[in-house]
Amino acid sequence: MLKIIAVFILSIAGIELFNVNTYAGQSILKKEWLEGSWSHYTIDNGLSSNTVLSLAVEGKYIWFGTYGGGASCYDKDSGQWKAYTTKWEPALSKKTKPGLYWENTLEDNHVTAIAVDVNSDVWFGTTFYGYNDLYGVSRFTRNPSPKWTVYGLYKGLSGDDVTSIAVDADFVWIGTQKGLARYAKKTETWSFLNSPQQLPDKYINSVTIDSQDVWLGTASGIAVLNKKTGTWRFYARKDGLPEDSIQAVAVEGKNIWAGGTYGSLAVFNKEEKIWKIIKTDDGLDEKWIKSIVNDGRHVWIARDGGVSCYNIATGKWLALTSEDGLIGHQVNAIAFDGSTVWFGTEAGVSKLTLNN
Repeated sequence: MLKIIAVFILSIAGIELFNVNTYAGQSILKKEWLEGSWSHYTIDNGLSSNTVLSLAVEGKYIWFGTYGGGASCYDKDSGQWKAYTTKWEPALSKKTKPGLYWENTLEDNHVTAIAVDVNSDVWFGTTFYGYNDLYGVSRFTRNPSPKWTVYGLYKGLSGDDVTSIAVDADFVWIGTQKGLARYAKKTETWSFLNSPQQLPDKYINSVTIDSQDVWLGTASGIAVLNKKTGTWRFYARKDGLPEDSIQAVAVEGKNIWAGGTYGSLAVFNKEEKIWKIIKTDDGLDEKWIKSIVNDGRHVWIARDGGVSCYNIATGKWLALTSEDGLIGHQVNAIAFDGSTVWFGTEAGVSKLTLNN
């Protein structure tokens, strides 16, 4: 317990906490058509919290958004860790005056989303489960010198409980519990989209973008915004989705993958314009889907129970669970770094280095 308290105190200012290698005892994965080696990270290695909600890769840095521990940053070259949190205890009322923000800090210690911008800025979405307070978005700029900028209600972000973030060349797209926020990088202005004509449900669970559209997974289906024309289209169960509560959306070539709260999975072919319900037959079909990501060779589905992995070339599925080497059974986020796959779970982080 004393060690955990010390980690939190040191992490408040982004102090370097550890300079360690991976969790002792790497293990080999050899399962059907997937082979590689496992290693793991926990608070004993440098994470500020074992419950990891989000992941992102920024060059040599790996970012981990946690529940209650802010954001941990791992430098692959040096093996060093830093943790960034707020400067107040998470359970306390955090601001004594409206608009009073600390420098070099996250907006909150629960980091639900991370996205790396094209200019290497890193965007963090935060929320605070169980409390009615003001939260929102924090941006970390590394060059020319490290700097934090925070955005909440008073700066134009109309919904503070952030669920997801995606970036393109012109905008930062932010899913919240009250609609879609859009930050224009050139003009540094905000707009907010949440009318019934724009969204079937204001509660957005997932945001992903392709060259033409912004795809939103909501509590009542999928909304799609054409970035050029500003027109909307919608998909629900009547259009072929297996359920309306969509937790995750991902792009894979001409296909759009969608995963639901109750574990259902569907793929939309953009040329044929039809949804196809997918059964993985890997034992994880009915497990809550948290996120879906594509590395070019595989589609990975993070679930409350493990990971479903799809081989794009062969069309084959397999499941990865704690019995196969994952450090935890509840997988919240997945990110890629070359041939390495990072998994954020409720018990720490697992790193799978795939054999080429």
